Amino acid sequence: MEQVQQILQELEMAGSIMLASPSLVTNDQRSAAEAVFMNFRKTNMPYSICRYILDCSKVDFVLFETAGTLRDALIRDWILLSQDQKNELRQYLFQFIMRDGNIAPFVRERILQVINVI
Repeated sequence: MEQVQQILQELEMAGSIMLASPSLVTNDQRSAAEAVFMNFRKTNMPYSICRYILDCSKVDFVLFETAGTLRDALIRDWILLSQDQKNELRQYLFQFIMRDGNIAPFVRERILQVINVI
């Protein structure tokens, strides 16, 4: 659990750098922040981590990137997942977008893309 919280903190910090004005961050900082998200996308079987992030983060950019990670992982791991796992994830994502009426439209659209993959 502590490791997942650390991942969330790293993603939120990287997200704040990515969204910061170019006058406030260096190119090296921005590149390092991009690397955090690129490495996260390569996480093996990231489903429980992604669910934790979706449940706990309030940073729209992090939610958007997490949904993208889920989409990529589903495509990559499709044959490794049982039908029950796919159904559970689909149900969770539907519930996620329904329970949070304040979710940013671009995040909602990204999550709907993930559901469409399933």
